Amino acid sequence: MKINIFNFFIAFFISLLLSYFLFNIKDDEQKILLSVGGFILFISTLSVTICIAFEDRRKSINLKIFGGLFFSIFLFDNIFFATIHFKNSTYITFNGILMMFFLLLTYNLNKTKLS
Repeated sequence: MKINIFNFFIAFFISLLLSYFLFNIKDDEQKILLSVGGFILFISTLSVTICIAFEDRRKSINLKIFGGLFFSIFLFDNIFFATIHFKNSTYITFNGILMMFFLLLTYNLNKTKLS
């Protein structure tokens, strides 16, 4: 596994800008939860998508596709939560389950031997 530091900084700043966007959309007290939660979700998925490379190209491509897919899911999910009023527990539970599912898939794909 190889990590590209320059791409990590790009992913970091993209995540930071998207979190700032979410912070500006929301006008109530939940905007901090939404922006911090969005940043954590964005940086974790973008890191897998554009920063990590494996020796096995198949494994890299599969992980990048899953990372991009979950990045899109989290982006639309956070934009949806930014436009409605929600309970904090609903946001944390829903995104926590999605994040655990993403981590489980990423871990299993990483451990799989592709021939």
